Amino acid sequence: MEKPRVVTSVATEPLADTYIKNYLKQDSPSTNELALIQSIKKAARELCEPIANRAFARQTLLVTFDRGDFYENKIVLPRGPVYNISSVKAYDVEGTETELTLNTNYYKYGTDFPELEIGACSTTVPVGLVSGYVRYKVQYITGYTDEDPYKLPELYMIAMGKLASEWYHQRHDWIPVMTSQVRLMIQNYSG
Repeated sequence: MEKPRVVTSVATEPLADTYIKNYLKQDSPSTNELALIQSIKKAARELCEPIANRAFARQTLLVTFDRGDFYENKIVLPRGPVYNISSVKAYDVEGTETELTLNTNYYKYGTDFPELEIGACSTTVPVGLVSGYVRYKVQYITGYTDEDPYKLPELYMIAMGKLASEWYHQRHDWIPVMTSQVRLMIQNYSG
């Protein structure tokens, strides 16, 4: 599986300006400081998401799977919670694209981190679907919102705030890396 590619980026960062300014103890930062804070909070989210295997804000992703990525004709979409699957496309060795149809060519099991089963359970599967197609692309909308049950857990907010604070206060020697403490917070919560 290739790294998920962002098709539609996050419209609003999950860490609100007031939240991060309070976390950094910056009541009224200058325009330049605010721009730095916004860059740091975005970088913190982008670094935390793959470790948590979660999308911390609503976005559209495109993930590419090769035939070898499947286990018993099944794949699990990364970076939940998945809100909607926009498209599933299969490609043969010549690169010919075929749009797959839910409950005909593929099946979806589960909600937040759905498992997709491609071609194994249907009698209407086109000839060669399992063996002839070598690559699959799935585009989907994923991520937490401000609404339950898809509200970003507070622990992730704290982890991003802590990371942003560490980077902000050490910005003269800043290298965007994740501290082991923040990594453990995310990994332990994500399971």
